[in-house]
Amino acid sequence: MKPLAATILLFSHFMVLPCVADHHKESGWKDLFNGKDLSGFTQRNGSATYEVVDGTILGTTAKGSPNSFLCTDKKYGDFELTFEVKCHNRLNSGVQIRSKTKNDDPKQRVNGPQIEIEASGAKGAESGYV
Repeated sequence: MKPLAATILLFSHFMVLPCVADHHKESGWKDLFNGKDLSGFTQRNGSATYEVVDGTILGTTAKGSPNSFLCTDKKYGDFELTFEVKCHNRLNSGVQIRSKTKNDDPKQRVNGPQIEIEASGAKGAESGYV
């Protein structure tokens, strides 16, 4: 693989979030994703694309793009977030929590804590961490 391609892959994100089961509604859980479309979400920064495929959110990287974020339109207070992720083995991904964009940032980069999903194996890392 060419070094440039490997570098682009290393800094790209590829993330799949599944639709949650109906039993969550019965137990008081509030679903953020309706399993049908991206209503209630906004893409920020970068040029990755997001779409719904088979009830999951599929994010696909764009060559040369900086980090991209799919953000909820609503703000939430106390919460428990449950999700599953599938990440290409040469990439990393993550979920930002309680993150914000700076009002003066035209690219709308997201800043704040992130739950990192590391699958590249770089320096022995194949895990998730905050």
